[in-house]
Amino acid sequence: MIKVLHIGMSYGLGGIEQFLINYSKNIDKDLIKIDFINVFEVAKKQSYYTELSKLGKIYNIADYRNHPFKSYKQLKEVINNGNYDIVHYNMNSAAYLLPLICAKNSNAKRVIAHAHNSANDKGIIKSIVHFINKHFITFFASDYFACSEKAAKWFFSKKTINGDRFKIINNAIDIDKFQYNPDIREKYRKDLNLKDSLVIAHVGRFKKQKNHEKLIEIFKEINAVENNSTLLLIGDGILRESIQNKVKDLNISDNVKFLGIRHDVESLLQAADVFVLPSLYEGAPTVVIEAQASGLLCELSDTITREVKVLDETNYIDLKASSKEWADKILDDVKNFERKDTISEMTEKGYNIKNEALKLGKIYESLVKESE
Repeated sequence: MIKVLHIGMSYGLGGIEQFLINYSKNIDKDLIKIDFINVFEVAKKQSYYTELSKLGKIYNIADYRNHPFKSYKQLKEVINNGNYDIVHYNMNSAAYLLPLICAKNSNAKRVIAHAHNSANDKGIIKSIVHFINKHFITFFASDYFACSEKAAKWFFSKKTINGDRFKIINNAIDIDKFQYNPDIREKYRKDLNLKDSLVIAHVGRFKKQKNHEKLIEIFKEINAVENNSTLLLIGDGILRESIQNKVKDLNISDNVKFLGIRHDVESLLQAADVFVLPSLYEGAPTVVIEAQASGLLCELSDTITREVKVLDETNYIDLKASSKEWADKILDDVKNFERKDTISEMTEKGYNIKNEALKLGKIYESLVKESE
């Protein structure tokens, strides 16, 4: 039995948390045992925390951002006492290297640095720290993963990426759960009182990265042409209230539904006609994979890696283009789009979690054997 300790849980459900849930659920449990480290007190109240606690033990330790010495001591005790073979650090930034340093100085056989992002919106200081610290990752990690080539380039050197210790790990999903289903579509459109409305969907935290300001302006232009249109906003976050105020100021409140955090995203995507993501940056957004798995037309900002484009119908739009240009492009694409079942294409491109989790298990196994 190979024991793996995952670090990287945050204060809410995001890409890393989805990665942890999807892979932990589907990995070969006869071969791999997975546990988790949490440093956020608020995370204990999140539904994803409860879900992960059913998949492995969660160790709650001091926050390494605020209590580095205490956190280091507690983390090292967890690693050594648990006899973990692999420490897998899931990173949105290289600003905090303490978990890698601690893992390097423990009895773990391998230490993985896993890049999940391609930029950040934490300010100039955090960006500078990231670009300094990323040069030290190779001193502490033995292996390097990334969700996309774009994320890899933000974290690692060309030498590291071209080396035999680097691997791309797709943000795979349970694609069967997202498979296009006309019956679910009809039910949810009825429940949400959407009728014959043109439905635009967006899933993401209300934070600067997701660019809700731009999204609302785009929808305003769409609604001016197609007044029987609805925007579904799925998620929560610190900017939600300001976006709600913007919606009121633009007088489109009747056409925008703030649905909050939902656990039926797969069904909500069935009800939509198009998925729009004008993010300022992304690693390899899982939600784009989910939207394509449901057969949706996807319209993405050109800052998002092309690696998540599985379907020919998925489009990229210049982030700098005006909101009207975005709206015109979306409306034109909707006219020529025919929804279809995309499960076979998603599986072929490596996004079926059942297959990809087994591959990750084999990678863990090979890493441990190399260290023996």
